[in-house]
Amino acid sequence: MTFCTYCGKQLQDGEVCTCQQNAAAGQPDTQNASVQEEAPQPQADTYAQPQTEPKNKADVGGGFKAVLELFKKTFKTPFEAAEDFYRKSDLVASIIAIAMVAGLYMIATMLNFVAVSSHYLRVAGWNSSYKLLGYSKWDILKMVDISGVDLVQSVFFPIIWVAVMTGAIIGLSILVNKVILKKSINIKGTLALCASVSVPLMAALAIKIISNFIFVDAFSNMVFPIITVCLGFLTLLQGLNIISKEIQNRNKLLIVLAIGVAGLIIANYLLNVLVMNHCQTTFSFPM
Repeated sequence: MTFCTYCGKQLQDGEVCTCQQNAAAGQPDTQNASVQEEAPQPQADTYAQPQTEPKNKADVGGGFKAVLELFKKTFKTPFEAAEDFYRKSDLVASIIAIAMVAGLYMIATMLNFVAVSSHYLRVAGWNSSYKLLGYSKWDILKMVDISGVDLVQSVFFPIIWVAVMTGAIIGLSILVNKVILKKSINIKGTLALCASVSVPLMAALAIKIISNFIFVDAFSNMVFPIITVCLGFLTLLQGLNIISKEIQNRNKLLIVLAIGVAGLIIANYLLNVLVMNHCQTTFSFPM
């Protein structure tokens, strides 16, 4: 008597155990099933339609908020406000601040044109009917050498002045970085420096606009000029504060300041000689 070595069943003489055949017949094909389960599923063609990346748009709203915050902080802590704007503002905010200076300057010159014209119209008796005969508007304006060309100049000269002076600052920055500081050029930082000191400049322009409507000698001859000079010094000190923290070496700082001041004086002089001499002096920058 023998026993099956697989299942232990007692076998008669000559009997063959069929446990292996029964097990094979009843067991599923796990190998094929696992292969089917592991078979990779077809994936959707993600490249059939190209995905369009969102375009980076200039944050104009954020730029205006940054400039507005610069206004608020300047009236409280002018030096900290300028430095904070210089370090944190983006290119859009800097361009907005510089554009606001140019726009306010343009308004100031145009209102100055109107004020000068109105003054001489009153002097010539434009509102008096008996003096009206024999005069035309342009005849009266010619008494002070004012023409329609001057009005056009009053619109474009402020834009030219701001563009040229900003370009001069960028050029001086390139010169200083290349020759003195041995650093790479940072146009964004240069524009941010120009924009960070824009609030005192706009305040001076606002004083210029207000002065066109106040005909009190004490204000015109003393108060307004003193305020304008103070605002000019504040602009200068704000810029010096930022530059002094950027350049720690005193000798290099003195050289940079000398080059900067001399360059801006020369640029302003050439601008006045080449452009301003052909415009009315009443349209000059009020600094």
